[in-house]
Amino acid sequence: MPHDSGDCRPGVRGVVLLLCAGGVLFAGCSGGLGHRSIADLTGRLPLPPGVHRVRLEAQAGIFEIVAGSDPAVVYSGELRRAADTAEDLQGLESVPTALVAAPDPKDAGTLVVRTPAMPPQVRMQHCVLATEVKVWLPAALEVEVLVTGGGQVTVADRTGDVQLRSGHGDLQLTGCSGAAKLHSGGGSVLVYRHHGDLEVDTMVGDVQVWMQAAGRKLILVTGSGNIQCRIPWACGFQLDARTMEGRVVAKDFGLEARAQGAHGAVMRGTHGDGMTELVLHTGAGYVSVSPHVE
Repeated sequence: MPHDSGDCRPGVRGVVLLLCAGGVLFAGCSGGLGHRSIADLTGRLPLPPGVHRVRLEAQAGIFEIVAGSDPAVVYSGELRRAADTAEDLQGLESVPTALVAAPDPKDAGTLVVRTPAMPPQVRMQHCVLATEVKVWLPAALEVEVLVTGGGQVTVADRTGDVQLRSGHGDLQLTGCSGAAKLHSGGGSVLVYRHHGDLEVDTMVGDVQVWMQAAGRKLILVTGSGNIQCRIPWACGFQLDARTMEGRVVAKDFGLEARAQGAHGAVMRGTHGDGMTELVLHTGAGYVSVSPHVE
């Protein structure tokens, strides 16, 4: 197991979300969910020759992807189970406590890793099966994370491309330099110290981005929420910023906003060489772009 100075699990906040019936991962479930159990989820899946991408597929949970030196998918965490009845919990406990991997039949260079899934005999509306896991992968591998239900995803220190998609839940990207695409059906998005292209799309939630070095494309979109973007002064961009209800501010870049409709604002303009396409769109919220010193 790779050395890690802290606990491999995301922490108390994640535990609360997974066990509280009002948490994001329990959306759509009913009943008291009073029957619960936890199983260890630890293992290692070797990377077959020629694999350049790992796609993690899950129904629900909290996921942390970090850089590792081992040429394998190394993981450690817990499988959390909750049900209204002892019978349903027993059905959940029949699920193997391991991640499984297989090549993508459409792309031999992609390894598909799946977390434990809800068994068909269990009534999904009365139970929850959620994975809380930290995964170590070589930094240069491309990474995709696809969570069909509620999922919080954190990815750090990657040089390969990253794609994150969650039905609903917060997304966080830190210290990555590959092209990145992030989508959530509802949740906040935080990107810190990013190098390169970035596309963010969330239906509802705030978006906060701190660019270390921008690529050709920087697109941040939310259906409802604030957008804050900090970008190096030396980065030239073509700006298209707008909100249907709120304000647009480009501090220190010398660009002016104009009214759009009764309550909105729009700002377009060029800074420097205009090499980066910078799009900041929200349906309702405050939009801000400001420089930072590299």
